[in-house]
Amino acid sequence: MNLKTNENGRSMIEMLGVLAIVGILSVGGIAGFNKAMTKHKLNQAIEEYNYILSVVEAEHDKFIKIPSERTDNIVYLANILKAMGVVPNNMKITPGTTAHLYDVLGNMFYIRTMPPKIEFAMYLNAGKDGVFNTVNIAKEICLPLYMNVLFPRAQNLYATYLIMNQGSTTTKYVFYGEKSCSAKRKCIKNITINEVLEMCNACENDKYCRIGAKW
Repeated sequence: MNLKTNENGRSMIEMLGVLAIVGILSVGGIAGFNKAMTKHKLNQAIEEYNYILSVVEAEHDKFIKIPSERTDNIVYLANILKAMGVVPNNMKITPGTTAHLYDVLGNMFYIRTMPPKIEFAMYLNAGKDGVFNTVNIAKEICLPLYMNVLFPRAQNLYATYLIMNQGSTTTKYVFYGEKSCSAKRKCIKNITINEVLEMCNACENDKYCRIGAKW
């Protein structure tokens, strides 16, 4: 049987094969690009959190003295940090609030004074406008947030925590900094990567999971 050829002498089957290969390569290229972009955003988020929390630590005493108009004496620092130029432009304040921001990965967080402490907390699966993310990215940022942002601050931190609300059950993981650590408390300095991975994996399927730290 004679196969039809195009003007260059290539058969239709050959052309279809080439198109199929190009299609496969295109899909692989898009997947690789998306993975690289997610990695880039993750690195960017970690760098930005490190900078913001460094300022919070350095200005701890000043922030604690900011007067509050609330009965609980809490002050949310989103607008103040924005005005100071500490929070980058890509970290927007959630519309309709004065408390919450969201990072480049879509995770919602806040920083607030709770005299005599300051608290940082991130809702891992809650994106902008308080809408929970349909794509779960908790595991991607959970481990690097602990290992590269929170744990290196063990000397200044009072404690870090991870809280999950699964139905009527609340699970908490609390690790204490060097100044508040004791024989009866789990200390940051003694935590292993496997322990962090275990709780991050557990957090991945809980849309109300929250990571936090207090100074």
